[in-house]
Amino acid sequence: MTGIFDISQEIIDQIIFAMEDQEKDFVVDLSNGNVVEKRFIDSGLLGKKYADVPRWRPIDGFRLMEKFVSNLNNPIYREELMNALATGKKVFRKFKNILKTNPAIERKWFVFKAREMKKIIFAWYNTQRELKGLEKISLEEEDTEDLVLSDFLFKPWDKSNYEELAELDRSAFLETHLYGSEREKLLTIDSDVSRVTVALAPTGEIVGFIWAIVRDGVMIIEQLYVKPDFRGLGIANCLIDNFLVTFKDEVSEIYIDIPGNRLELAKVFENFGFSLYSQKMRLQVES
Repeated sequence: MTGIFDISQEIIDQIIFAMEDQEKDFVVDLSNGNVVEKRFIDSGLLGKKYADVPRWRPIDGFRLMEKFVSNLNNPIYREELMNALATGKKVFRKFKNILKTNPAIERKWFVFKAREMKKIIFAWYNTQRELKGLEKISLEEEDTEDLVLSDFLFKPWDKSNYEELAELDRSAFLETHLYGSEREKLLTIDSDVSRVTVALAPTGEIVGFIWAIVRDGVMIIEQLYVKPDFRGLGIANCLIDNFLVTFKDEVSEIYIDIPGNRLELAKVFENFGFSLYSQKMRLQVES
């Protein structure tokens, strides 16, 4: 036998299932990719017709969770998950329970885990190919963020659910400590010159929005906000992208004034072609 099976997603799923089963030992039939229990094969064929599935121990699962948390941009869930990993008791159960409270981040975990385990399986598969004198094959990676964001809907606001959006607007200003006198200077979010794009979760809940005022061919973005529980998923980028595609033909210039405690947004807008226009400086003089 000189060949080896053609790998597919179905075979990958079978191998992942076998890797995570800590009670039984499994091997892969190199002729067709079928996964079988090791106790059912002739041990003399191991390494010839069959190969052990990639090794996967509880510590490997723990390290994968650590890697996921370290790359999670949502500060709320990152801290909760880090605390769960640090407890040392029923870590896997605690980790899963926390994820269940946020379906978007839970989906991000499943996609991340599948992608990382697929890398391990492809490395194993290429080792088997080399042993058979075959060339390695490359892994085409999927964009984790795109898969997660496919669950959300981005569209112009149709002025329904006004109270829900107004509450998000208030939360956004409170977060930047500008609610009150600063907020009173602005028009209401449902005014005729307002332009709003919202991000909707699968449940229909508004989880983020971008809002601008248009006057005389000039647009001023007044607010960009994503609920804390949904940050780190790329929703802000999708809001901006959808918003610009929808409304850019109405104006010749677009401006945004970024508060001092949200300067990280500058980089986000730079990625869409915005450039530094002006700076505000402040001196707090002690009484």
